[in-house]
Amino acid sequence: MAGDGVLRDVIRFFVDCASSKGVTRTPLVKLVFLADYEIFRARQHTLTGLEYTMDKMGPHSWDIPDTASDMLAEGVTQTTADSIFGGPEYRYRSAGKSQSGYPRIPSDCLGNLRAIWVRFGRYSAKGIVDVVHKMPFVRMFQIGESVDFRLALVSAKNETRLSRWKGLRPKGRVEHSPTEAAEFEYTVHRMKYGEEEAVPLS
Repeated sequence: MAGDGVLRDVIRFFVDCASSKGVTRTPLVKLVFLADYEIFRARQHTLTGLEYTMDKMGPHSWDIPDTASDMLAEGVTQTTADSIFGGPEYRYRSAGKSQSGYPRIPSDCLGNLRAIWVRFGRYSAKGIVDVVHKMPFVRMFQIGESVDFRLALVSAKNETRLSRWKGLRPKGRVEHSPTEAAEFEYTVHRMKYGEEEAVPLS
């Protein structure tokens, strides 16, 4: 598994932040995804090295809950209840804050993780799924597609173009010429599907 050691530290970080309340599976997956997204935008690489696939809940990697469930001997506990989405809800709690810290997380990335927790850590499962679904970056992908983090490097200006391309209506939308829109569509299509399939959409 890519970045297994780092992933374990990232999971432990968020579980420790949640203290006795714990964090359920869906928010944990989204918190790790948001950390990877923010760090990629800043450093052009993800923290965990995971590959995400779009499903109805947004970007998902089974490596995250599988690893969390495998950490029961490392001070992480797991309980099960009924989920609002149907099926079991897994909640992870810390049996005690990690005494060794999070040595596999680069020190300059810890601030990103803290910021993610402060902003989104108290969201419900539905709340954080809604936040992720509204991200222009996430709306570039269809269910079943792999999430290509290179597209996270789209600038704020191009995110507005993307919103126009996808038919969204953000506040303060900037209008772009048909030529600009076609060029941006071409760039996104090329990055998602490769040079041979990169045909501007009419």
